Amino acid sequence: MLDVNIATCYMRLRDFRKVIENCKMALSIDKKCIKAHYRIAQAYLELSDLDAAGNSLKAAIEHGLKTRAAESLRRKIEEMKQRQKEARRKMRESMAAKFAKAP
Repeated sequence: MLDVNIATCYMRLRDFRKVIENCKMALSIDKKCIKAHYRIAQAYLELSDLDAAGNSLKAAIEHGLKTRAAESLRRKIEEMKQRQKEARRKMRESMAAKFAKAP
């Protein structure tokens, strides 16, 4: 699982694309590699791809990940989804108000 360890190094360097790339290489060898799924979820969260983060975390949990860290990551993903949803709602309201005022 050298690829997962390399991915951990890239995580510390904040090179999230490389994290995903290396973890996907690990998954090509072992589809059930919990660490790889978890690291991918972390990387996608950092890239604000919340759906992909959730899917990767779900895969990790399905393969047996049961830790406080996983639950914490799940909560972070859900919180960020809520924030994005609220930001989109505010943007729609703002745009609607601007168009309503237009001559």
